[in-house]
Amino acid sequence: MTTVIDTVIINSSPQLVDNWLRDMSRHYFEWHPRDHIEFKILKGPRLLRLGSVAYSAEKVGHFKLGFRFQIIDDRPGRILRWRALFPYSLIRLRGSFETRPIHDGQTELIATTRYGWGVPLIGIGFDSLARHWLHPRLLARHMKEEGLFAKSAIEGRHSSPPADSSIA
Repeated sequence: MTTVIDTVIINSSPQLVDNWLRDMSRHYFEWHPRDHIEFKILKGPRLLRLGSVAYSAEKVGHFKLGFRFQIIDDRPGRILRWRALFPYSLIRLRGSFETRPIHDGQTELIATTRYGWGVPLIGIGFDSLARHWLHPRLLARHMKEEGLFAKSAIEGRHSSPPADSSIA
């Protein structure tokens, strides 16, 4: 199983960060202007909530990742958890966005993406193929950039992430 986690500190309340994430129809392209390609709500209201189904497409490295996902856990101001639907459910693609208050109006935004089986024998082969297809280092770079773009957008600074955002 592969797990990639990115954390960013945002100068805003957890509720405002959570609201920004839920309004993905509005903010998807500013979240990563270069790599985000398409987003649409397929089931549910415009703001993501438990049971919502949406489609997103983005570039991760040179790979276009387009998939439907469903919100499976929703605790406003705390966590928004999703899982990919078929065919990406076959590699158990899933993730979450957690918001944690820190102090002085700051919020820690923790983005997590997981995929793979992590079971003996057959799982090892499938996990190896999944990591080749969706390389963890490229995914980590993409998620780091998303975190920095989200920080910039939420804090009201519509600019590019710093040049040192790349991961070696």
